[in-house]
Amino acid sequence: MRLKRKAFYARIGMACFCLTLPCLFIVSTVSFSAAAALGVVYILFISLVAVYARLRARRQRKRGWRIFGHSSSKCYLEWRDGKWRGLNVGHVKQHNRQKIFVFNTHEKWMEDQGDAMTDHRRAEIIAKVKTEFPPSRYTYRNDA
Repeated sequence: MRLKRKAFYARIGMACFCLTLPCLFIVSTVSFSAAAALGVVYILFISLVAVYARLRARRQRKRGWRIFGHSSSKCYLEWRDGKWRGLNVGHVKQHNRQKIFVFNTHEKWMEDQGDAMTDHRRAEIIAKVKTEFPPSRYTYRNDA
């Protein structure tokens, strides 16, 4: 938990650093009052991003599950015993402007199942995934 918090603050710090360079350039080219106003807006923006991230994490922890993934691969995570425990549920691909969520097959599901992720919960987990990826924007494969 502590490591994740440090990683979160490291990301915020990196964002602050990346946004500081353009601000320094603007400060050097405009008057002091405009630079002060820009600095206030900058600090407000960073604060709002940090608050949003904390509230989102708290909401996900309270809900007890979340969908996580980079690029197309998606992982279903549950909050159990103070840790996020996960299962790879499938991937998203795009075909002619249509997004398709391809769930893992039954055999792949049984291979990849994590702690407390049993086969009889597959329908429940797929229903939760469908709430994050609504049928109005996605079609599904292997969801039976």
